[in-house]
Amino acid sequence: LIGFGQGWEQILGGIETDHGGSSQQTLDGGYIITGYRQIMMDSGCCEWDVLLIKTDENGEEEWTKTFGDSGENWGRSVQQTLDGGYIITGNSFGSGNQDVYLIKTDVNGEEEWSQTFGGINSDIGFSVQQTMDNGYVITGHKDTNQVPTTGFGGGDEDLYLIKTDENGEEEWSKTFGDTDYQR
Repeated sequence: LIGFGQGWEQILGGIETDHGGSSQQTLDGGYIITGYRQIMMDSGCCEWDVLLIKTDENGEEEWTKTFGDSGENWGRSVQQTLDGGYIITGNSFGSGNQDVYLIKTDVNGEEEWSQTFGGINSDIGFSVQQTMDNGYVITGHKDTNQVPTTGFGGGDEDLYLIKTDENGEEEWSKTFGDTDYQR
């Protein structure tokens, strides 16, 4: 057997169940990771919070933050922003079943603002990018069924595109798809 050198590997997270969703190398050579953390409640039931972990260049944890209200809150995509902070998208239990969740933090992971987008059905953000005008563009899916469902087998899901300004305020949104299931 020929062995090739391994850089390093780290196991990150707390005593709860943690899931990774997306990672990116940061300008300082470290890494930023988003995902979600299961929080056990006294009732024996659980909730999920968006998880944000910052590491150094060797994968050593520098800090961990969680975001979200009660229910299911999942981080699916993270990007470092031009001001050195971070932008996260995913989903949150909001006005409908699930809403697209957008969170802006500073360089230390402290929340600056958050927004949710969507209707009465399930809407989820999968990717976020900062735009040249310092706003953000989010892609995901929108459940276009007329009754609240998760969208699986009960209706159509369309590609969902949202454009915001630099404060996360929606400038416009579009859906794309036909009568079939898009994701």
